[in-house]
Amino acid sequence: MEDKKYHIPTVTLIKEGEGEHAFLSLEGVIELVSWKGFERKSEYNATYRENEYYKRIALSIGGDEVLESPVVTKEHLAAYEYVLTHQEKIKDNIINALYTVYPSLQEEYCYDEEDTKELMPAVDNPESFKRLIELSSVHILNVNKDGVAYIGFSFMCTWDDEHGFGVMTHKDRIIEIGGADTAFLTWIAKKDLNAETETNYKPAHEEHYQKQMKKTKSWWQFW
Repeated sequence: MEDKKYHIPTVTLIKEGEGEHAFLSLEGVIELVSWKGFERKSEYNATYRENEYYKRIALSIGGDEVLESPVVTKEHLAAYEYVLTHQEKIKDNIINALYTVYPSLQEEYCYDEEDTKELMPAVDNPESFKRLIELSSVHILNVNKDGVAYIGFSFMCTWDDEHGFGVMTHKDRIIEIGGADTAFLTWIAKKDLNAETETNYKPAHEEHYQKQMKKTKSWWQFW
């Protein structure tokens, strides 16, 4: 177990559940100004407004892995600091990756014409997602590579109120896009960590990459 000297602002130890089902978790909030203006349209938010939700995005440590005595490690802290320092680059990479897989998502959800206009309209550029998605939580996992923990981002989105979507990353590299739980599933990070070879995210204009994307149905992987 790591020394408890490492600290992330706002993160505290919280007891969840009762009795034999009780467990401890590390929870807090993070401010990511790079996501200012990304505010999905919903029945609760029919009119766009510039608010300050980006100052109180939920932050958790450990993902879906429950430890008896969770503490902040130097790898968690390194990831936290990396996100703060490189948040604009990470945001751009997430949005560009989403832009690439969006046509496949539209085929997957297959809304009728009316709902498509409302929930999954055509997008002309990555910035068009500002009214379709909203970052809801950030998860720093207990898996690390080169001294920096993996980080997941969970989003609410207009096209899937129940499941949203999630992105697993390491530093500014996009690993996988899927349901919101993609952001905190330890096995996804471990799969990337244990991969024998690693390739970076491939731009949408690469023909062979586009062909591979067309074959994809439920998961979008970027390593």
